[in-house]
Amino acid sequence: MGKTKQSWFFLICAILLLGLTQLPFFYAFAFGSENHVFSGFLINPLDGNSYLAKMYQGYRGDWTFTLPYTAQAGKGSFLFIFYILLGHIARILNIPLIIFFHLARGFSSLVLVYTISELIKVLFDDVLIYRLAMIFACFGSGMGWLMMPSGKVTSDFWVAEAYPFLSSFVNPHFCLGIALMIWLIKFLIENQPPAKFSMYMYIAAASVILALLVPFALMIVLVISICSLFERLLILLKEKQSVFNITSDGKFRIFISILSGGLPVGVYQLYITNANVLLKGWQAQNVTPSPPIWDLIISFCPLIIFAIAGAYIAVRKKKTQWYPVVLWLVITMIFVYTPWSLQRRFLFGFYIPVVLLAMLILQFLKTQGSLKKFWIIILLSALFISSLTTNFVLEMTAFYGIKTNDPMLFLTRSESQALNWINTNTPPDSLVLASPQIGLFIPAQTGRRVIYGHPYETVDAAEKELQVTWFFSKFGLNSSQLQLKYFLSSNEVDYIFWGEKERSLSKIHIDPFEINWVEPVFKDNEVTIFQVIQ
Repeated sequence: MGKTKQSWFFLICAILLLGLTQLPFFYAFAFGSENHVFSGFLINPLDGNSYLAKMYQGYRGDWTFTLPYTAQAGKGSFLFIFYILLGHIARILNIPLIIFFHLARGFSSLVLVYTISELIKVLFDDVLIYRLAMIFACFGSGMGWLMMPSGKVTSDFWVAEAYPFLSSFVNPHFCLGIALMIWLIKFLIENQPPAKFSMYMYIAAASVILALLVPFALMIVLVISICSLFERLLILLKEKQSVFNITSDGKFRIFISILSGGLPVGVYQLYITNANVLLKGWQAQNVTPSPPIWDLIISFCPLIIFAIAGAYIAVRKKKTQWYPVVLWLVITMIFVYTPWSLQRRFLFGFYIPVVLLAMLILQFLKTQGSLKKFWIIILLSALFISSLTTNFVLEMTAFYGIKTNDPMLFLTRSESQALNWINTNTPPDSLVLASPQIGLFIPAQTGRRVIYGHPYETVDAAEKELQVTWFFSKFGLNSSQLQLKYFLSSNEVDYIFWGEKERSLSKIHIDPFEINWVEPVFKDNEVTIFQVIQ
């Protein structure tokens, strides 16, 4: 493959992906409404704000993680180090957290495109197939757009970790995680293992980082590595060699490097989430079941049909170089439907082997000459339309959310000013009581804790949400004042956020300004912040 042609096409894909995944955010920041302030996220703001809350912990100088959406801080743990580190760097560079988040997201997407390009180069020499693989890997998705008239939202619209484009749209750690996953698997694909010992040290370091970012991805890489090692053992047995010769094999060294790097980190994470009471409560409700089979098929169609055929061709024709890619496809499918609470997490990067194996079939058809040029053009046109439409719809949905000032994406100007006041005028360990909607933004933009703000990162989330809703529904009732005061004191609440979203929950009969156990410390036309008088 011509290096110049490849470099130019890689650059085009990188710039296009960066533009498509950054432009909507730039538009939201630059051209928002006079009365609204963009919160920083266009897809899955629940997780987006939780990442920002983790960054805030690093921004204020912490190196350990505590659940930001739970009232009790608890003991810190070495989890989510990536976002805590981003917070530290943002503080040193004096860059606003949300801006630095998107800078990291943009950089990570470029790293991802580069690793995708390098993997495709290893597997395909044909320039046309390389370009097709790059287009589908960087910009493709499933056919969930077909389900829109029925009102069903399939996985290709929201399971961001499975698709490079959607990952690039959502956060930096998905992009870096997929990139590291590709880089490690690439060593198992290449016929010549690394010759230098230092490279094995890099593999171990990459495994450490991958385990910190996405431990589920490391599990898939480890299993692929074990299977590749087992294949080498079978070859040794077939050739009647000693199985101990495996220790000098490159794939054995790769496996040891991955295992020694990532396993200790994974064991620590497993231990700490079970030893820490609050983290254990978080994990108990952090359930991510896989989508139904019909959803999965639609979300990866049409390429998954070609990918299954490609896997068959690779095994049938004994294309050993392709075995790790086939294993990636098969192992993921097994793990995704293994009955445990986090099964969907194993879809991480799944679109990559789907694309690669689908392109193997296209290469096979091209080299065999079994399809005339006319039909190849028709086939590619159908694949492009069906695979790229979902991401086009996502882009349009993002712009629609901006135009309509979606309350999950935008704060009112008064709410934003109130959060800024909290950030600069309250002690860092303050606990703020707010509606579930505002509770999502408080830890992300101020670092202060809330009673409820997140369905997973608030321990006993369902109960806490009910308590918050109950409080604001009774806030203006004379008959409930003693109960409300006891609730505040027992939870050690320092401040109450009182805005439109809170008033919508209230059956107010008396003016909160007449309540003698709260004192207004911030007020504008829409929002009042009360300090609780203990």
